[in-house]
Amino acid sequence: RYADKATISSFILETSSSVENLTDKFPCLDIQLFLIVRGLLSSEVLLVAFQKRYRVNYGVNPNISFNRLMAVPFRAKDVVVDRTEFGHPDVALVLTHLSYYYSGLSDLQLSQCFNRLNDEETDPGVIYDQWVLYEGEDNVTQSIKKWSGVNLQDYRQLTECLFPIFRYNMLVIHYFLNHFVIPREAKQFPNKLVASAWDLSSPLRSKIITGFSGTNDTQLLLPVHIRQYDLPELQKTDAIVVNNLLQPENENYQSLLINATTENILKQIIRYKETINVILDVGALFIDGTNREIAIKWLNLSDRNQVDYVVYFDCDSIVIDDRQSHSCPFVTSPASERLDRCIFYLDEIHTRGTDFKFPVGFKAAVTLGNGLTKDRFVQACMRMRKLGNGHTLTFWSSHEVHQQIEILKTNSITIDRRRSESNESINLIDILRWVYENTQQATWNGLYHWATQSLSFQRKVSAFQHIVWNDNQQVFTNSIMTDLSKECCEPEITELRSMYGAARKLQTLFEIHHKRYEHTHHHLSIETKDAVLKRLRDYGGTKQRLSQLLDEEQKRELEQELEEERQLERPPSVEPCKPIMHKEIERLCDMHRRRSH
Repeated sequence: RYADKATISSFILETSSSVENLTDKFPCLDIQLFLIVRGLLSSEVLLVAFQKRYRVNYGVNPNISFNRLMAVPFRAKDVVVDRTEFGHPDVALVLTHLSYYYSGLSDLQLSQCFNRLNDEETDPGVIYDQWVLYEGEDNVTQSIKKWSGVNLQDYRQLTECLFPIFRYNMLVIHYFLNHFVIPREAKQFPNKLVASAWDLSSPLRSKIITGFSGTNDTQLLLPVHIRQYDLPELQKTDAIVVNNLLQPENENYQSLLINATTENILKQIIRYKETINVILDVGALFIDGTNREIAIKWLNLSDRNQVDYVVYFDCDSIVIDDRQSHSCPFVTSPASERLDRCIFYLDEIHTRGTDFKFPVGFKAAVTLGNGLTKDRFVQACMRMRKLGNGHTLTFWSSHEVHQQIEILKTNSITIDRRRSESNESINLIDILRWVYENTQQATWNGLYHWATQSLSFQRKVSAFQHIVWNDNQQVFTNSIMTDLSKECCEPEITELRSMYGAARKLQTLFEIHHKRYEHTHHHLSIETKDAVLKRLRDYGGTKQRLSQLLDEEQKRELEQELEEERQLERPPSVEPCKPIMHKEIERLCDMHRRRSH
């Protein structure tokens, strides 16, 4: 028994072990469970999921027309990426569970659970008793401790007693997911046809495409046949922006407490030694409320002698509220001419691409959240258009980010070659070092996706170049299209044994993709292959990772095929009737003949 436990533990926790070691010792169903646990732990599915932030990196799309109940990627706080879902099935499942653990079930979803429990379960009382036991009998109202006491027709009992108690009950959430979400939406397909940025352009010089990129930081992730051309007059822009950031008046840094709520952060901002007029929430620290709720709360806490209005974004529209909570569009409000009496809350998605003419002397609070890159950071700071000439910044970090900055500061070597003392206050240089570290990590992560996309693109190019045309005529017949689709489609890994069963080891990006190139049977472009591997060798570094793609996001175009087979029943054959004259017509004819005579 002890030996079996050791074998199971070794398989789950060590990536070098293989599922073949368990085949003769345990039943197939048990092995499936071991594979799931191994995927969650040693294959880092849980790690990837817990590194994402609910409502910032993932969540359930609230748009009813989207008609999806599984978790999907978010581009910013409460901003869903259109028609996109997580590529790895287990990551999608874990994030779906986490989403409902955080949000709870809505009244409609709870109604679905209790109605199904009442209508379709053979013994609903047993299941309900488990829900009550999990919740704790002391926390459940006496009248509904037993299923017999639940009246699904009593609206008041449902909304005041039943739903509030079971909204966050994990067993009820699992019941909802197991019957209404996962069976309907957790779809997998044997093959996929992949398209990426590599497919948008061509290496042929006769088909040059010109595009625009608003950031300079992601040029390493451009396809190798795309060249970035910086306009000479704009090459100094980055240096000017960084110089404006490093002004002494911006040397203001504050760290927040662990699990600081919106109200905690706002109170700390109100108590700050200088008046703060703008919140640039690029770090997405204000997540426990809507933009309007956060803005109104800030307005109520602010000084009535200095502030009369708050400006924020509601569904991409600029809205202004007064102290009576009256809302109106910003452009039609008289207060738009009195910006000195306004405070501004810009949520994460609107810290870029927006432009307000803030009065001189305005100070902004820039929030620092996990994974903030240079592009997003600079874009947010530059909402203060007169930075360095009348506008100033303060920086507010979460507790997690504060620890990351402190570690980098401790490990860094200052210009005079002495270690920075950990008790020194954090300055702008430390913040920028942390931002650049995040940018480097984001680029390193992106290189893995970039190289995978390059291989997919080259596979399609190779398939097209090796088409055997009929009679030397370049016409896409059905047989050619069938063969081409087989070459271009990639298999989906859908079995647990394939995903987690084999032994794995940590490798550099170059090693992972060099082996992939060696094992492909397609005739790939030597020039493109060398360019990809060179970039991975130059910028991939010695950092290692597993070869599995866990944090992939996919825009899936699902083509639903409706097959309808009609059973046609034709009428049986019959003998035609002999024509006869109706008696009334004969009588009419007789009357006519008599009159004629």
